Amino acid sequence: MRQQLTLAGQWDFQLDPAGQLTVDAVQPDRTIPVPMPIQAAFPELRRYSGYMWYQRSFDVTEGDGELLLDFGAVDYWCQVFVNAALVAEHEGGYMPFRIPIRRYVQAGANRLTVRVYDTIQTQISVPRWMDKPAPEGHQPPFHAETIPHGKQTWYLDASGIWQDVTLTSVPTRYIDQVHVTPDIHTGQAHVRVKLAGAATEGTVRVSIGGVTGEALVGADQAEVTVTVTVPNPSLWTPHTPTLYTADVQFGSDELSVRFGFREICVNEGMLLLNGEPFYLLCSLDQDLYPDTIYTVPSDDFLRDQFVKAKQMGLNSLRCHIKPPDPRYYDLADEIGLPDLVGNSVVAHVLRREIRASQRLFPRRRG
Repeated sequence: MRQQLTLAGQWDFQLDPAGQLTVDAVQPDRTIPVPMPIQAAFPELRRYSGYMWYQRSFDVTEGDGELLLDFGAVDYWCQVFVNAALVAEHEGGYMPFRIPIRRYVQAGANRLTVRVYDTIQTQISVPRWMDKPAPEGHQPPFHAETIPHGKQTWYLDASGIWQDVTLTSVPTRYIDQVHVTPDIHTGQAHVRVKLAGAATEGTVRVSIGGVTGEALVGADQAEVTVTVTVPNPSLWTPHTPTLYTADVQFGSDELSVRFGFREICVNEGMLLLNGEPFYLLCSLDQDLYPDTIYTVPSDDFLRDQFVKAKQMGLNSLRCHIKPPDPRYYDLADEIGLPDLVGNSVVAHVLRREIRASQRLFPRRRG
């Protein structure tokens, strides 16, 4: 059985403007809440460009399984060290990443250190480069002027660890990802399961609403799709946001995901939800919060925002510029408020139709 621990809370923190420090030389001189952009934690750093270091300790018990370190989002580039060993680098300020770290930890206390680089925006098209380039071997593997920051220069910059960090213990062979594709016409849910870790054969079982399907997985097989048929499924709509739970099991590992039976498509220029015309009554959501910039204050804050949007007569939100925190999608599904960004079904269909129209009606050149 997997167990998860959030590493949110107070971390030790140190600035390193020129990028001259090494992991062994870090001497934090203050603390910072994680998750939180540095500009929200320290208003005096709203124009800070350069490197910064985060550090905290965590305890590990002896075990044979894998240990997964998950970062929701770190803006913009970072290196992750466990007990001073470099275990991963990641570029991209809005996307999650996962690191298996069992071989780097020891029973008892361990030290987690994260080195982050970000630069403020002065223009949308030409962000500022560092005044003093870091010494050879300390520069990030990109040029600062290529960092995609959207409209941070219009609002507030947001740097550092701004989404949650978690530590999850799993078996040596574990469920890495689950993706559900429902079919409203047949009641089938096609559940794609990706496995990771040690090469071990076994059986993937998927249960939805009391109905179970399974598939054998070879030792070297990384992915399998299990189809489960739900009789007479209730369809998801903004007025009836019915959600189902797919419980996935492989060996001693279990993972559950929620999904809705819905279909969004375009027919003769009309957007259809479950075969019926769906007229978007949408508001632009900057996904910007008074005290925390990009970091979601709480589930209750989001829930209240979504409920008020529905009370105003809106049936969708367009989250602006960047993918929001995953909790945004989960609560939007739960409350019945489609979002128009990232992995939303509406956005996917609209993008697909735009690409199709561009193929049929290419722009004239010259």
